Amino acid sequence: MSAPAPLRLILRRIGGHHRWVAATAAIASAAAASGIGLIACASVLISRSALLDSTASLALLIVAVRFFATTRVVLRYVERLIGHLGTFRLLTRIRTWFFDSVIPIAPRGLIDRTTGQLLSTVLDDVDTMQDLYLRVLVPPIVALVLTIVATLVVAVVDPLASLILLAILATAIGLILLLTRRRSRLAIAAMSECRQHSTSLLLESLDAARELAMFGAHNAVLERSAEIDRSTETHRARLVAARTTAE
Repeated sequence: MSAPAPLRLILRRIGGHHRWVAATAAIASAAAASGIGLIACASVLISRSALLDSTASLALLIVAVRFFATTRVVLRYVERLIGHLGTFRLLTRIRTWFFDSVIPIAPRGLIDRTTGQLLSTVLDDVDTMQDLYLRVLVPPIVALVLTIVATLVVAVVDPLASLILLAILATAIGLILLLTRRRSRLAIAAMSECRQHSTSLLLESLDAARELAMFGAHNAVLERSAEIDRSTETHRARLVAARTTAE
């Protein structure tokens, strides 16, 4: 799956992300595999313990459950640690790249943008890239790895069942990615527009504070700001719903 052109451009300009993505994806895949192993072994242990009087024959399953439970917790912690370290380094590179690109062209190259739009870009658009590692680059890799592993494991038992499983997983992943991408893009675009309007309204209100107080128009500004905030929260709820569906 190739990244969109703007994303490829950003990743190529900032660089230094491949090792962090590979490490996080490998650890996340191992953690997810441990979770699957925990569920499988626990299910077998529960079903067999209901039929046997002695737990001696279940010793191996008990050890496996403990192993996968411990491994999953440790790997999940390490995954978050490595992923957030990579995220912070990525944000540092993006902020540096952004200011290095903007400063040489200011102010003539930014005449078509308001102060609110620039401030929104710095505070919102750049910080949104913190989700690039944990929500954009790593999850598809983990899904691909687990799909391949699950298919190979099932193929050892029943090749036909592995093909059916592969078809089901591929269809589910494709539909979820398509739906999530569409809903997320619409919500993010609407939130970005609302934030730009809110920031512009705030800055313009501060510049015209004397005139607003003189003519008693500050209530209208407050109502407009509240309306923008309500719209932002609505779009944020839609974005959270879309991300929850993907997870």
